[in-house]
Amino acid sequence: MLEKIFIVDDDEISMFLTEAILERLGYQNCVASYLDPVKAFSEILETMLQSTKGHFLIFLDLNMPIMSGWDFLDKLSAYEETLNGKCHVVILSSAVDGREISRSTQYPLVLNFVPKPLDVTSFELIMEMLQENGTLPASKS
Repeated sequence: MLEKIFIVDDDEISMFLTEAILERLGYQNCVASYLDPVKAFSEILETMLQSTKGHFLIFLDLNMPIMSGWDFLDKLSAYEETLNGKCHVVILSSAVDGREISRSTQYPLVLNFVPKPLDVTSFELIMEMLQENGTLPASKS
């Protein structure tokens, strides 16, 4: 089960669209959004390190001022051993570039690379990936 879904994106419109999709799918009670990646990093890390039960999903924009998504991933990588299996990052980017997709595979916490805006199909695919890798229980149809 997902304990929390974090959105880290400096674009308010993109954040609104991502929140709307998650709300439409019934996840509004577990979403936390951040426009400031520096604040997001410290609060998300603290939340994840204090939790012993849940799984976390981070939708991360790459192109942000002060701390880029790559900087965020570099800092998060220092906690990789502790977070492995409970933290999953989905890069949500408007600039889908083969080099960036390839670079993202170097980060074990990155689950997927999805073009903006997030849509229902992309989110369902992410949830399937989490079920297939054993992170989340399979949904009952």
